[in-house]
Amino acid sequence: SEQQLIELNSTKDKFFSILSHDLRNPFNSLLGFSELLANNIDDLTEQEVKESARTLNRTAHNLFNLLTNLLEWSKLQTGNFTIEKTEFTLNQVINYTLDIFSDAITAKNIIVAKENDDEINVYADRNMIETASRNIISNAIKFTNPGGRITVGCKINGNFAELYVNDNGVGIPIEDQARLFKIDKQFSTEGTNYEKGTGFGLLLSKELVEKNDGSIKFISEKEKGSTFIISLPL
Repeated sequence: SEQQLIELNSTKDKFFSILSHDLRNPFNSLLGFSELLANNIDDLTEQEVKESARTLNRTAHNLFNLLTNLLEWSKLQTGNFTIEKTEFTLNQVINYTLDIFSDAITAKNIIVAKENDDEINVYADRNMIETASRNIISNAIKFTNPGGRITVGCKINGNFAELYVNDNGVGIPIEDQARLFKIDKQFSTEGTNYEKGTGFGLLLSKELVEKNDGSIKFISEKEKGSTFIISLPL
């Protein structure tokens, strides 16, 4: 009961932290750049307009992803969700997710290598697994240096199917790794292009995958990159 109370308080604190800080900051950025464009567009160069538009677009995407994660997570916490399992292939999830982030991948000039086109079927809630993979691939892009490399693929390991994402980015220091999936120990850092984050997506991904009888694990070394693996029953 004591542990449950600690977790409930941490959940509440995390929720209000996101609302008061992580959700407010992107809106300040949107308001600031939109005001700049609205009031000074005639005095700005074409390049300045383009840079402001890119910033607005990037901020809007980050805000949308945060809101999506927040809504999914709130459903889990209140029990207001249903698991609708269907059969699908992990390659379908990988292709869908990479397509979503094609612009971000191009913008950072990242090389993406897709391994193994075998049809590996799983039985799970596809929306939940797509959300988890979206967060993990988003993090790989975020923490990979411009011109870096990401490898995405899937394989069979015993009775489980594994979707893996490897990057050669900044990696996670050993002292921070234990905090990665803990709601009471917030872990967040800027990406290699100063992308903002809350550390919230990984926590959500872990809960979504576990609801489908799966697990998430990772291997990481500072300055050498990270590998995240989603395991799901075949």
